[in-house]
Amino acid sequence: MEISDDKIFLFTSKQELLIYSMVGETILDTVLLQPKLYPDGQVEAYLNNSLHSIFHFKNTIYSLGSNPSDIYKFDLQNREISRQRIKLGERGLHDILSTSNDHMIVSFLDPPRNTVHLFSVDFPNLKPRKLAQVTPTAGKNTFATFEFRDSLYLLETLKEGLWSIKDEKVSLVQENFFLDSILHKGELKGVRELSEYTGLAPWLRNQHHPDILISVLQIKEDLAYFLVKKLNRTEPKAPEFDLILYRLSGKDLESKHLEGFQFAKLDTETKTFLGFTYENWAIAISNLDSLVGSN
Repeated sequence: MEISDDKIFLFTSKQELLIYSMVGETILDTVLLQPKLYPDGQVEAYLNNSLHSIFHFKNTIYSLGSNPSDIYKFDLQNREISRQRIKLGERGLHDILSTSNDHMIVSFLDPPRNTVHLFSVDFPNLKPRKLAQVTPTAGKNTFATFEFRDSLYLLETLKEGLWSIKDEKVSLVQENFFLDSILHKGELKGVRELSEYTGLAPWLRNQHHPDILISVLQIKEDLAYFLVKKLNRTEPKAPEFDLILYRLSGKDLESKHLEGFQFAKLDTETKTFLGFTYENWAIAISNLDSLVGSN
């Protein structure tokens, strides 16, 4: 999900771009890159390419192709799509980890070498600048980043700890981080054939994926907010996921289950919670403390 001054942009798992006004009126409903769909609504992975994230910059929607590293640009005025290759690595998996007003942080996984390269891709020239290289310690790992002052911080969600990245140097900040006891650390299932996966119920599909750290908002040294998507892997009749907002103030941890939202994020520019409900209401809350408390 992306937010501009007067619009809300949603990007679905079917690579569909939805644009709404701030009062929920539909402005645009289109598909950026036509995927192959199965009868149950699942999307075939990596048919030509796969898009997972969007970024809004000056009347254009950008999306990074996962494999290879193509930037897809959708002109909102002319409604035309174009593609530009950036040199992150020709074979591997690419993901947008975070964005700001003039760049995005991108990870590139090189499976044969089991290494992850972190880049900053600047706008509007789309030139990548390498930040660091790390070696994941668990399969199917996911990463999350946040920027604070002059450093980039990296969380490897299937591994313990928090790292600081500055001038291409990675240093361990904490060996144990509070998320280590919150995010799912169990063994994840593998898939031999895509058809096996697409036929599964949502709670069974979740057994193949780690929990997701959606976004991080660092306010000051001892105050930060973490928005987590915890997947349901055990209860057939329970919701597919829970959205939970955590506030870490010093060593004190509080949390709040955010019910009724299908999309949500923490906006680093405005320091605001942004959510989109199942009833198609967009909600922005600048007082994050009013969200967090007893459940």
